Amino acid sequence: MDQRLQLSKETAIRKMILVLPNGVDKNWNDGRPEINADIDDVAFVEQILEGLASLRSPKTPVFLLGLSNGGQFVFRLACERGRTQAFQAFATVVSNFGEDLAKRCQPSSPLSGFVIFGDQDPIMPFHGGPIKGPLGLKNRGRVISADETADLWLRLNRCQSWSSPEILDQKPDDETSVKKAEAVNCSPGVIFQKWVIHGGGHGFPGATGSLPRRFVGTISHEFSATNEIFNFFQRTSP
Repeated sequence: MDQRLQLSKETAIRKMILVLPNGVDKNWNDGRPEINADIDDVAFVEQILEGLASLRSPKTPVFLLGLSNGGQFVFRLACERGRTQAFQAFATVVSNFGEDLAKRCQPSSPLSGFVIFGDQDPIMPFHGGPIKGPLGLKNRGRVISADETADLWLRLNRCQSWSSPEILDQKPDDETSVKKAEAVNCSPGVIFQKWVIHGGGHGFPGATGSLPRRFVGTISHEFSATNEIFNFFQRTSP
């Protein structure tokens, strides 16, 4: 995954420490009862951060990034901030809130975030509902819609509304465009962005070597999600 997303290259340029943990059976316990419900992945992340304590100062910001189920687990970590160490900001790609987690999410304090969705995602239903996997054969629980996910963070961060959208469409041949919006009048210090890829499927924008289109839909190349996410993280740094 790192080779496709160029995370190591990006963090090396920015002199950041990159940690790429693996979940059990390539899944994270994101709060859906159908996914690794007996695995305490929050405690696992706490152990990772404790192990890294000698490599960074206590004031060094920690950022979270996740794709799909990984992004849903990032939501859980953000929701349980009182249990985990403080995070500076998070970013998720093609990830909606699970219905159960959405009902109980109560972060200990507001948190900056950047959420990216594809409105033609064949795996993570943009309008909410059941997740059935790439071939439609699995029961992976239910999610709320992309708009409901973003609006929930709007409320949790005590923001007033979304800005008027800005449209990005520099590469007509990739069959996608991007609607970008930012939350306004949020809690002090909070920055929150929502980008919706029109025509976008289930994948990391700008990445190479994606799964076949018949499984994941169209992957946008209007922007590099890796670059934009780390630009966002630096925006939120103290």
